Amino acid sequence: MPGLPSDIRQEDESRRLFQMAFGAIDTDESKTISWREFAAFYCGDGGGGGGSVENAEQLQALMQKQRELKVLKDQLQTLKQHESQV
Repeated sequence: MPGLPSDIRQEDESRRLFQMAFGAIDTDESKTISWREFAAFYCGDGGGGGGSVENAEQLQALMQKQRELKVLKDQLQTLKQHESQV
């Protein structure tokens, strides 16, 4: 995360900075960061980017489509390789 030290140590200021950053993303205070919280922070209304939670959800949907397209591309390549061997 930009602005944080690369090493977080329990005994120094880096831990406090990490906890503050984590808390800024963990808006429901569940002690976990959900995809929605992460995307909202970096893409939307969490203060890290610019947009909305809806944009974050659209990003997630686009990423899913990208994964699906990669599977189809891999399958097509496999078929082409099989055809060239026949």
